[in-house]
Amino acid sequence: MSFNTIRAALTVAIVAAGFASPARASLIGDSFTATYNFPTAGDIYEFGVTGIATGTNPFAQLETDSGPPYVNVNITASQVTLTFNGTGSWTSTSFNGVELTDNSNPFSSVSLNPSTTMAGFVASDVSFSGSTLYVNWQGLDFDPSMSVVLDVTTNAPEPATLTLLGAGLAGLGMLRRKRV
Repeated sequence: MSFNTIRAALTVAIVAAGFASPARASLIGDSFTATYNFPTAGDIYEFGVTGIATGTNPFAQLETDSGPPYVNVNITASQVTLTFNGTGSWTSTSFNGVELTDNSNPFSSVSLNPSTTMAGFVASDVSFSGSTLYVNWQGLDFDPSMSVVLDVTTNAPEPATLTLLGAGLAGLGMLRRKRV
């Protein structure tokens, strides 16, 4: 392989990387399904909403195990916030809460934001596996002044990395074509 061929392939890769869009670290644009599960994590009490997160909130309103009030599911670029439209207590059972699935990308991290105001809600009440996030507030009290705020990131592919990979493959294809 000649020096000029390598230089040309690198130039193509660098130019292509310059035109690549930045990494999409946002939840906006992802498809989500939100359900209210009770009395176990596997029992869907109310099938809520499947749709695209646009940042217009609430994304979903889910009926609880005792009927209204509702749980509001709000999705922004990097957070999921759950708020309440009434006052009451969640039934103590193995699971009483929200299941949120990102149908577009798996979650890479979920953490409890310090601005969470639900008394007694702790980080161990939140779990995730792949693309599914579970929020379990069984046995806790709630009112409209309370919220659960989660900081969330997904494993979205880096566009620049994909562009470089494509440019490299194109360069290899051009080299092979020249040799034939």
